[in-house]
Amino acid sequence: MKDLNHNERMEVEKVKKKVPKWMQKNYTQINSVILLEFLALQREQSHVTKDQLRTACSQWIAEEKFDGNFNQMVHFGPKNHGKVFTVHCGQIQLWKPVADFIRSQHKIFIGSDEMPLP
Repeated sequence: MKDLNHNERMEVEKVKKKVPKWMQKNYTQINSVILLEFLALQREQSHVTKDQLRTACSQWIAEEKFDGNFNQMVHFGPKNHGKVFTVHCGQIQLWKPVADFIRSQHKIFIGSDEMPLP
């Protein structure tokens, strides 16, 4: 984390506060749906596109709500949801500074009694 600038460090701290709560929400909050569906898709395939993620989330959230919430999970900002993704050449990836943390939280989550819905 020493290579990160101040804004990036602040964003990492924000994500570390929010992601455990998103895991606990288990498909009852838009952010949790987007993150959990991304992780599910990533287990099945090496590349995930925004359209694939939108489709996977469509059973849980209205399509018109997806883009605004997803964008807040991609960009920095004082009122964003927390930057957890990067998009490069149409492929979504976990943002490197928080990727290991998110994966570890997901392992805790799927090992708990609150298994994610399919």
